[in-house]
Amino acid sequence: IAIDIQTDIDSISLDNLIFFNITSNDPSNLALFGPVDGYCWDNACSISELRGKYVQFNSSIAKIDINISKCVDLSSYIYQDKDNINLKSCYKPLCNPMCSNGKCVNDNICDCSGTNFKGALCDEHYTLKRIKILDYFVFILSIFLILSSIVLIIGVLLFRKNTVIKAGKIYLF
Repeated sequence: IAIDIQTDIDSISLDNLIFFNITSNDPSNLALFGPVDGYCWDNACSISELRGKYVQFNSSIAKIDINISKCVDLSSYIYQDKDNINLKSCYKPLCNPMCSNGKCVNDNICDCSGTNFKGALCDEHYTLKRIKILDYFVFILSIFLILSSIVLIIGVLLFRKNTVIKAGKIYLF
């Protein structure tokens, strides 16, 4: 976050630098991330990341009010407690690695609904469901055909001296 303090760069001296330390008088409604000590120089202040409902800084020199707005675009951003500190923040979900076929709905969480895929990255196919009655029918038919073939082979071997089998011709009745 950069804060403009409207000073001229030609007039900056060490006496004009502003040093600050960020503290919170209400830690239940504010979380500070990163360094809390800093300074202002060259018309700007660089401060750490703030998350909370309302933040106010008091010092003997300046008072700066910072309002943290609520999330406006809920179609692509999420407004919830991201860091488990009981403070909601507005953020765009990031999936690393990216979702293959689904939609990234929260950090590293993919939604696979509406697709033919499953898994953490929506990259796994569903296993096909077998129709058991069809499996049984094919199994019984296969056994019947195998047994019929064996009976026919044994019949040909037993009656190999028969003239019809020796001739190898097809007779139509």
